[in-house]
Parts: sequence; C-alpha cells; structure tokens
Amino acid sequence: MKNYFPFTLFFPIILNFFLNIILESYTSGIYFKISNLISVILLFVFLLIMGLSIRESLKIENLSFGITIFLISFFIFDSYILLVSKNLSFRQNFYLVLFIWFIFFIFKKVDIKLIFSTIILFISNILFNRQYIYSFDKNSNIDVDVWYYIEFSKNIFENSYYYSMNNNIFSGYSQFSSYIQTVLHSISFAEIEYTYYRSTTNVIFFLLCLVIFESTKNKKVRVFTILLFSSLTLNSNWLEFLLFDSLMSEGILNFLFTSAIISIFNEKNKKLSFFILGMLIFSKQFYIVLILITGLIFLFFKKFRRFTPYMFIGLASKELIYLTYFKNLKKDHHISQIDILDTFFDLILLRDLNPYNFIGIIKNLFIDKPLSFLILLMIALYFYNLIQSQSSFEVNYYGIIILLNFLLIVLLYISVWRQMELESPIRFILNLFTLKLIFVAQNLELIKKY
Repeated sequence: MKNYFPFTLFFPIILNFFLNIILESYTSGIYFKISNLISVILLFVFLLIMGLSIRESLKIENLSFGITIFLISFFIFDSYILLVSKNLSFRQNFYLVLFIWFIFFIFKKVDIKLIFSTIILFISNILFNRQYIYSFDKNSNIDVDVWYYIEFSKNIFENSYYYSMNNNIFSGYSQFSSYIQTVLHSISFAEIEYTYYRSTTNVIFFLLCLVIFESTKNKKVRVFTILLFSSLTLNSNWLEFLLFDSLMSEGILNFLFTSAIISIFNEKNKKLSFFILGMLIFSKQFYIVLILITGLIFLFFKKFRRFTPYMFIGLASKELIYLTYFKNLKKDHHISQIDILDTFFDLILLRDLNPYNFIGIIKNLFIDKPLSFLILLMIALYFYNLIQSQSSFEVNYYGIIILLNFLLIVLLYISVWRQMELESPIRFILNLFTLKLIFVAQNLELIKKY
C-alpha cells in the first residue's frame, strides 16, 4: 500500500473527471466523430512512423524527439533557403523537405518497410481527408480563437513564410508555431485554400501523451501520469481549447519544447538535442528567455558544457535572418515594446510597480481547482524528495525552469504590464503545462525508488 500512496494524493483530480462524465454527461472538445477520429489517427500514425525512421537513421532514443526534429526541419529549411531564393511557395518547400527526408532514409538504409509505410500513410491520409472533407468539423470557436493565428496559417499555406512575415499584422510577431501547425495541416490536406480543421490540432493530445510516456521508465508512473494529463485536459473546456482544439500556440510549443528539453538528458547525441532546443529561439518570448537561461545553466556543468554552444546556432541564425531578408521587420514584437533598462531599474528601485497583481494572478490560478491542486501537490512532492535527499539534477533543472517561468510572469505583470487584465498570465503559466506533469512523474519515480 505504501508504494501506491503518492498516487492516491492525485486521486481527487481523476475522480473529479469521472464524476463529470457520469453526472454531467461531459463531452470532450476532441471530437470523436468517426471521420475526425480516423483523420487524427492517420496523422498520428504517420508521425509515429516518421519518428521511427528518424530514430533509426539518427540513432536517437525517443520517438517524440524524432517527430520534433521532423516538424522543425521544415521551418529550418524554409528559413535558410530564403537566403538563396524568396520565390518558393510553402508547399514547394514542404514537398521538397519530404523528398529530402526519404532520400536521407534510403541513404541511411532505414528499413524499407518503414519508408513504404510512411509514403502509403501520407497518401492515404490525403485521399481519406479529400473524400470526407465535407464531414470534418471546422473551427467552431472562430470567434473565441485568437484570429490572427488563422491568418498566419492561411498566409503561410496559400503563399509562403516569407510572404506571411512581410504581411504580418503585428510586425516582429513570431509565426514559428503557426508554421508548424501549417505543416501538420499539409500532411493531412492538399487543398488550394486554407481552412482550419480540428483534426490537425487534436493530434497534439496524442503527441503530448507520447512525450509524457517517454519521460519516465516506470510503467505505473507512465500510465498514471497520462491518466492525470487526460483527466486535467479533457475535464476543462479551456485547457482543451488552449492545448489541442485551436490554433493557439501553447499546445504545439508544449510538445516541441518538452521533447527537446528531455532529449538533453535522454539522448546520446547531445549536439543535436541542444541544436533543436536552440531553434525554438524563433518561438514565443517566454520560451526564448527560458532557452537562454538554460544555456547559461548548462555552461556550469562539465557534462553539458561542450554541447551548449550548439544551442546558440538558433540565436545566430535568427540574427542573420533579421540582418538579411527580414531586415526591414521588427524583431521580437513584445520585447520591442518594453524599455528593458527602465524596467530593470523599476524592479531594483521598487518604483512604478503594482505588487497586488501578484495576488490577482494567484486568485485566477486557483479558479481552476484541479490545476491548482496539481501545482500544490507538485510542489509538495518536490520538497519531500529534497528533504529525503533523493532528487536528481534533471528534476532540479525542471523545478528551476518552472519556477523561473512563474517569476518572470509575475515580474512582467507587476511592472511593464501592471495595467493589463490578469487572465492571460494563466496562459503563460501553461506554457510549461506538460513539463509540470513530467516533473510530477519524475518525482513520483524518485519516491518509488526508495
């Protein structure tokens, strides 16, 4: 019974989920309409087999990291090819990158069955979706969704990344997540015009389950954490919508960032892990800061020090891009609106601050009872392991990153954004939602070792 006690602490979250299903006939936002479900499964299996092929050819450990490499490769290729030509459309780039991958697999002597399976699945997915396209659900939350994400994906898909960035309604606003969402769309749909279908983002639910599954070796902890993840997300319309039922960036970036982070500890090819993590410098501001802090942290550890410079290839690439073909665009939309020096002195001298916003953020966080319960238990588990001297460098790193993310949010909202509403900070806290669950999983695994 002692071995199962840590699991029972989280039982109220899971019980609350099943009670909602039984008593309220709760229906998940992930549509289980048969055509939508088949489309999601075809997309997910395609990504799995592509991840298997990349794992075999690059000799990596995790399927999730293989999928991350695959998805980011389109953005990397598009970013660098613009140094040579700005005339290629997104779809030309898309099919060219696919072709390069297949040639690479043949060169690396990947199992021919995997290569054929990938091609057959890709064609099957396109043909199935074309046949049943009128039965698919479009974005029913169009009025709630952040509309510019749809505009970004539309401009990228129908034209190109270069066109979309130069016709950006928010100069300097990152379109990295929209680009990856467009890649997922292109694997499933070959229409001329872009229309958002929910199946292309519903797949993120399964991708997040995969990265959680691969984050720990204990089978009981794996199953329990995925159950916990499902109970939290499928029990909340807001979490579902934010993570995998819209084009919002939180879901896809949760997957990419988390799989890249855990690869640093799991993969033997750490050069590749640091490089891929560094390419997320093109994503949102909070991730950018956390990536830079990560680079500084690992410079202090001999085991990682010689690999850390590969992380800064992404930063150098971004600087090069904004010195060349994006030289007339603003870089980093939100940061460009902040007087960083003035903000620094505001915080040091305690001037022009609104510390009450901290209380407001905490109150809003506790509106979602299951989520706030998870965070409290996460903190309690971590400190229990610290007291018992049974933590690890990986777990401590996750704890530091989660804490820093929260502190940065608080500092931003008591200083620069002190007049803004206090609902959006919860979105920024959920930037690391998947990492929090992995943090819980690894703390549970540490407890079960003793």
